[in-house]
Amino acid sequence: MKNVNKFKIYIYQIFLKINPRLFYKIQHFRIHKKFGKHTYWPNISNPKTFNEKTIHSKCINQHKKLSPLVDKESAKEIISSVIGEQYIVPTQLVIKDKLEKKNLDQLSPPFIMKPTHLSGEIIIINNEEDFDLDQVNQWIDKCLTTNLDATTGEVQYRNLKPKIIIEDCLGSNLLDYKLFCFHGEVHYIQVDHDRHTFHSRSFYKPNWSKQNFSTLYPMKIETISPPNNLAELISIAERLSKPFDFVRVDLYDTNGKVYFGELTFHHGSGYEPFTTYKDDLNFGNLWQSFYSYKDLKVEKIYSN
Repeated sequence: MKNVNKFKIYIYQIFLKINPRLFYKIQHFRIHKKFGKHTYWPNISNPKTFNEKTIHSKCINQHKKLSPLVDKESAKEIISSVIGEQYIVPTQLVIKDKLEKKNLDQLSPPFIMKPTHLSGEIIIINNEEDFDLDQVNQWIDKCLTTNLDATTGEVQYRNLKPKIIIEDCLGSNLLDYKLFCFHGEVHYIQVDHDRHTFHSRSFYKPNWSKQNFSTLYPMKIETISPPNNLAELISIAERLSKPFDFVRVDLYDTNGKVYFGELTFHHGSGYEPFTTYKDDLNFGNLWQSFYSYKDLKVEKIYSN
């Protein structure tokens, strides 16, 4: 199976180099057919839906300068300078290679391990009994040899140096809030539920009115209570999203405190099916124009 996955990634890389637009269209259609209730062939040249505009933004390669904002180590320093250190999850250790026994004295469970250059890969260690150094190093080896740009075409990940960041764990059943920001304004908030069992998803407006759609995963029927610090979450997200045409700001709200998670510039890489085509179109209508980041100096992005 491991060799099959490597071959699949190799084919993706070749296809992306030869004809990225066709690759994106096929991936979009394939994932919609597999996970969605509708399919459509995306129009990248004249995009209207949210997914079409996400793919279009990959094609125009505008995000290359934003690499420091998606690297989970360097992003902490930048975001801390904008909203304050109190919103940053404490880092225990950053490694560039396998974890060694001598490193273990520097770690204090519970902690969470993440690649700084990828998205979605995590290991949670609750106590020393959970820790299998050989298994962890196998996971690290897989992560350090994976390049997100090579399989998604998201250029902001292209030149990142692979590392593993180890942070304090905020909780195993932690809810994270993904705030969809268009032109500096929060329009929707996504919440994921039961990720490791029956994964479902719900969307809310900033006033916490529940919406009748989802993306990729089934819609959670029940309405949950709003986070205690909803106004603070929205304020932080709008501060961080102000320079961008679209960005998803991921935040945590736990034990009365808000923490920064990450910035995502291509939600689902432009492939995730909405419940209906109309929902996809409604999201797309909020993305009114595309900004240029080619001449951007990231260190000055929040200076105004």
